[in-house]
Amino acid sequence: MTDFSDDDDDFFKNNTKKKKKHISLLLPHWGFGLGVAPTTIEVKSKTASYTLKSTNFVVKVSYDKPLKKKLSLLLGGSLLPISGSQVDSTLGVAKFEANYTALEASLRMNLLGSPIQGLWLGGGASYLFIGKGSSNVVSASSITSRFVTQINVGYNAEMGSEYLMFRFDYYIHPNALSAAGSVAIAQTVLSASYFY
Repeated sequence: MTDFSDDDDDFFKNNTKKKKKHISLLLPHWGFGLGVAPTTIEVKSKTASYTLKSTNFVVKVSYDKPLKKKLSLLLGGSLLPISGSQVDSTLGVAKFEANYTALEASLRMNLLGSPIQGLWLGGGASYLFIGKGSSNVVSASSITSRFVTQINVGYNAEMGSEYLMFRFDYYIHPNALSAAGSVAIAQTVLSASYFY
C-alpha cells in the first residue's frame, strides 16, 4: 500500500510558505529619509527678472502600502524648504525663502521584482503648508500654501523584510501670476529612505 502522507505534508508546507511570503509582501512599511532639493525660481516683473537658485535639504517620513504585487500606495510627510538667491547690483542679493510642510499621496507601479525590490514609476500630488516665507523680489503675501503634482521614479533595494528606497521626484508647481508679474518654481527632490 502506497503512503502519500509525506507527499501531502510537503505539499502543505510548500503552499503555507508561499502564502506567508505573499502576505508578507503586502504588509505596509514605515520609512525615514533625507534628501536634497535643487530649486530654480524664475521671478519676472514689469521692470526686472531674476533667476534664483539653491539646493535645500529635505527630511521625509513615509508609509508604503502594497495594494498588489505591482501597485503600491505611498503616503508621506516632509519638511520642504524652497529658497533661492541671486546676486543683484541693486538689491545686493535677490532672494526668496519659504518653509513648507508637505503631505504626499502617490501611487507607484513596480516594474521589476516585488514591492520591496526593483525599479518603480509613480505619480501623485502633495499639499504644501506654508510655515514662514519672505522675499525682497515678490510680496510675502504671495508666498502661500499650494497643491503640486509630482512624477516619481525610484528603486527599492531589499534587505530581508526591510529595504532602502532611492527616489527622484519632479514637482510641478503652479505658476503664480499677478498684475505685477509672475513666479515660476522648478524643483526636483533626490532622496534615500530606510523602510522597516
